[in-house]
Amino acid sequence: MKKLTTYFVFIVLAMAAWAVSCSKLSEEVAGPEKQSLNEQLGKSVKNPPSVTSAYQFHLLSPANGSCVEPNVTLKWQKYPGPPPGFAWCHYRVYINGQPVVTISSQNTTQWNATPAYSQRNQTYTWYVAAHYRSGALCLYGEASVETWTYRVKPLTPATPSLTGSVYQCNPMLSWNAVPNATRYDIYKSTSTGGDIFSTTGTSYIDFSECPVTRDGSTFYPGIFYDVRAVNVGVSCTSESNPSNMVGFWPDEQF
Repeated sequence: MKKLTTYFVFIVLAMAAWAVSCSKLSEEVAGPEKQSLNEQLGKSVKNPPSVTSAYQFHLLSPANGSCVEPNVTLKWQKYPGPPPGFAWCHYRVYINGQPVVTISSQNTTQWNATPAYSQRNQTYTWYVAAHYRSGALCLYGEASVETWTYRVKPLTPATPSLTGSVYQCNPMLSWNAVPNATRYDIYKSTSTGGDIFSTTGTSYIDFSECPVTRDGSTFYPGIFYDVRAVNVGVSCTSESNPSNMVGFWPDEQF
């Protein structure tokens, strides 16, 4: 009976030791993975001690601070790693600090931003992280050197149609209102240079110009205008194509 009791106690102790060992092993596997994910969200992915600047990579486009159309394509350099002894895992694209897509191929170095990340009149920050592994888990990575910003344009207005006439002695311009325009820019060009005027209305009189009278004849010194509709957004603007051109030339408007 004493031998049986001793054997039973031995089995209980052995099972307890096995449970403690499994618990520690679980912590060793789960702990670094959880820590790595937290680090990724803060743009500080975990690197092995051997990583140097030779494994850095850069964002390419759109240029930092650009105003872009929706569905913009984000591009970056191909990651030059992984370091010796490590295997490739994937890229992750981060927008506004959150991972939004995982790309398996190391040769795929671009991603078309989905509608959720290309809303008009919105600003986004982004970077890319290249992840690699030593073993089964993708615990290591290198973030792009830069974190850049892109801004999505508001709707582009339609192109207005321009007409010209003379008010007293001054060129007078008028055009039709178009949707999504918050202002209109009038582009003026002459033989000596040019200028730009802005208005929120649909007409403009250039009081700086008047015909020149010479030998009883009236002359304009060669003045040309076009108008462009502008939509001013939160952080950038959209501009229509130039309208038709209206010109004033020796006592003639055409």
